[in-house]
Amino acid sequence: KTGNKNNQISSSAKLCRLQIPRKEENSGTSKSCAVVLINSLNIKLHKALRGDDTTFVSRTTLESTRYRPQNIVVLRAVLVNPLITRDVLEEIVDTHNRIGLNMWKEFKPAFGRI
Repeated sequence: KTGNKNNQISSSAKLCRLQIPRKEENSGTSKSCAVVLINSLNIKLHKALRGDDTTFVSRTTLESTRYRPQNIVVLRAVLVNPLITRDVLEEIVDTHNRIGLNMWKEFKPAFGRI
């Protein structure tokens, strides 16, 4: 095959996102609670991924200004191997999803109360 192998891998790699159901939010309080909950989940997930020691994910805090200024904790996968294969990427995504979904079980009841 010809073409840029890196582009083929990145365009076909699955996104690793924990899908949290969106609720109708009537007040800024529920939005704030949701941000606190998601930030807590991301912090705990980051620590769990570090403890798993099979992938590297960095964590940072961004300031959102779309609705109002608020700090949002985000995770970023770090890939440093230019020869990485699709199989390895899929294994990384599967690991992140497995750990995140197991952790979501702990956070789901709190999210339901927001």
